[in-house]
Amino acid sequence: MGEAIRSKELQKVEMERQMTALKKSLEKNRNESLAQEKVLTNYRKSLDRLQKQRSFLQKRVFDALLQDFLFSQALKGQNLASSNDVILQVAFENLHQNTLSKMSQLSQEEKELNAQALKVKSSIQKISSVIDEQKTREVTLKSLQTEQNKLILSMQKDYAIYNQRLTLLEKERQNLNALLKRLNIIKQNRENEKRVSLKKSSQALEVKQVASSYQNINTTSYNGPKTIAPLNDYEVVQKFGPYIDPVYNLKIFSESITLVSKTPNALVRNVLDGKIVFAKEINMLKKVVIIEHKNGIRTIYSQLDKIAPTIKSGMRIQKGYVLGRIEQRLGFEVTMKEKHINPLELIARN
Repeated sequence: MGEAIRSKELQKVEMERQMTALKKSLEKNRNESLAQEKVLTNYRKSLDRLQKQRSFLQKRVFDALLQDFLFSQALKGQNLASSNDVILQVAFENLHQNTLSKMSQLSQEEKELNAQALKVKSSIQKISSVIDEQKTREVTLKSLQTEQNKLILSMQKDYAIYNQRLTLLEKERQNLNALLKRLNIIKQNRENEKRVSLKKSSQALEVKQVASSYQNINTTSYNGPKTIAPLNDYEVVQKFGPYIDPVYNLKIFSESITLVSKTPNALVRNVLDGKIVFAKEINMLKKVVIIEHKNGIRTIYSQLDKIAPTIKSGMRIQKGYVLGRIEQRLGFEVTMKEKHINPLELIARN
């Protein structure tokens, strides 16, 4: 779960980065966008004016052509019988030439109007594209804000569950340490405990100061022969030794290992010949069995769901003897002469 929370934290940071960049871009372009909207309005007015001018120009062209056509029709079939007819013919020729000249001029004006209209349309398209980009940024920002709010709510729930688990683990550790001290299995020196300062919320600070202080645990190495594992088919989900909490980035020391059985209701077996010194249910730890072996070695089995009915404190048992059963998880811890050793150094891996 810690890795999942860490992943969400990174996702949140990335969202904040994107949102900051979008806000800066929106702020930077806001005034420019307003100015461009005004320019766009003016361009649209210009385009409307040009379209009206072109319509008026087209009407003038039509009128000139119609006038020329009517004069030509009027003169068709007439004989040049009088001087007035000749004058009329000359007048028509002059009018026709004027019409052609006017048509050429009007055609040039129409080309210029069309060119201006195309230029204005291109400008409108460019400005509209810029404005659309600005609006897209605004929509994207709102979408990111909505996603971030959902992510924050999800993370708040995750943090609450995670902190509860840390508190539970710390209480389990405290209860087990109290038992081991009572049985003179360990002697803890807490004078060198180090509290790690947190830059988190007050609730997280309280939880982590309780659950994640790093202790200088007395440890030693085991170089003797390997023995059997307490479970037949398992996976190590928590290793022995220091590790970094993925959520709060704190150094934590795990005195035990946690094994998860790959089959439910699995048998838990004694790993070495020895004498049972404790076999009871302990608050927060379910059922616990502690066995004393030669060379000052003691093995601690916690989180058992059932203890075998034959198990009694004080009895001697052999390696492989069934201690009980677990549904899934087993805590396994080993000490040698009041110092912790890595349980994986003692057992042969499956």
